[in-house]
Amino acid sequence: MEFQSFASNEIYKWAKKYNISAKAISYEDSLLELEYKWKKELLKQTATRFTNIIQWRICDNKFLSTKYLSEHWIVNVPKNMVIEKLEQINFSTIKYPVVVKPLKWHWGEGISIWIKNKTELQQAFLWAKKHYFRVLIEEYIEGDDYRFLVIGNNVFVAKRLAAHIIWDGQMTIKALITQENTRRWKTQKLLVPIQIDKETLRIMKHQKYTLHSIPKLWEIVYLRKNANLSTWGTVIDYTDSIHQKNKQLALQIAKIMNMKIIAIDFLFKDPWQKYSDKNWVIIEINDTPWIRVHHPREEEVVKSIFEVLFPNSTSWKYS
Repeated sequence: MEFQSFASNEIYKWAKKYNISAKAISYEDSLLELEYKWKKELLKQTATRFTNIIQWRICDNKFLSTKYLSEHWIVNVPKNMVIEKLEQINFSTIKYPVVVKPLKWHWGEGISIWIKNKTELQQAFLWAKKHYFRVLIEEYIEGDDYRFLVIGNNVFVAKRLAAHIIWDGQMTIKALITQENTRRWKTQKLLVPIQIDKETLRIMKHQKYTLHSIPKLWEIVYLRKNANLSTWGTVIDYTDSIHQKNKQLALQIAKIMNMKIIAIDFLFKDPWQKYSDKNWVIIEINDTPWIRVHHPREEEVVKSIFEVLFPNSTSWKYS
């Protein structure tokens, strides 16, 4: 039997290999208990005793998290506002494009990016509203999406790529999506199969494509603008190539949040250069980050969690 969560399964698997006792408390709730040298630790996915209720509340609220960071001199956050009704929007003051998302939700669901006019904004609001009764509208900022995972003093970095396909000059978009889903199933099952929904069609329409279009050879067509794995994104590990000062920035933010395990989603224009006032922005922080984003470093990530839970345990032996 397996846990519902990929993270819990990975932690359980590697605990056994590092001679740490692991016991499943609830597979359905992804709750497990680790024990090492008579010390016990309870985990729910990557949430531990170091994740308190106040931190969780701040991270869970996308408006509150950016406000809290800006109050602590982390001012590189998008301008945003929270509404409950469309009547609260003064459309004449909106500077397009914008991003619309549920105030509290996960997995990239209900998010619309690259909203370019009033009609799309109204539709995006209604879609986000299905997921949560309060909706966040924020400025759209250009940049590549990077997930920084801080665990203790370790930082792992993954570039997240929005769902896309590269054309061979012969097949339709619909046929290429089918081909890509087959490849994902055979080669990398951690990736979610691409689905065709209203947001997919909207993003394609902006690029002047339909499902039956046949673009030029090697042309990239995006199916989403947000890069979450749950909305069919892909990842590339950048842990060893990112500028060290950018990792230190992530550690600084973790310290502000007083969290030993936290993920920070940045938009970077050039992550190989030290951060400056104009080349980065924070879009979200996460209190219970996914491990699968950091493929193929799952073992390193889990071992870092063990080091946080059982410090100074130099006697670990891989069995």
